[in-house]
Amino acid sequence: MRRVHLIGLVVIVAAGALWATTARAQNSLTGNKLIGDCAEVLDDVQFVNPQQAGYCTGLVRGVLVIAKLEGLFCPPERLPLIQLIRVVHNFLETNLEHNPARLYFPDGTLTLFAIQEAWPCSS
Repeated sequence: MRRVHLIGLVVIVAAGALWATTARAQNSLTGNKLIGDCAEVLDDVQFVNPQQAGYCTGLVRGVLVIAKLEGLFCPPERLPLIQLIRVVHNFLETNLEHNPARLYFPDGTLTLFAIQEAWPCSS
């Protein structure tokens, strides 16, 4: 069952990658692009680019669902999606400042790293 969920995560990330590839430049699908996409969601004024905001929201939500099913992190009982997006964005901002090379990792991988760092499961 765990393998089925992991395959589901791969499919979600791959589907997002295929969709986004047609609309993005070569530097797409990495933390470098996701940081701007998630900033769109967190902008208090309005979405300047709803496609970017939608990409961030969909990717983060997809990783959340599969990671939760797989037990890859242990979130609080009720975790608002906007809080999760803030965590991912802050994780990317921190890496931009302290480890910029890491932002070339795939955006789905960085999203998973961010939520695992924020809500690790105690062994």
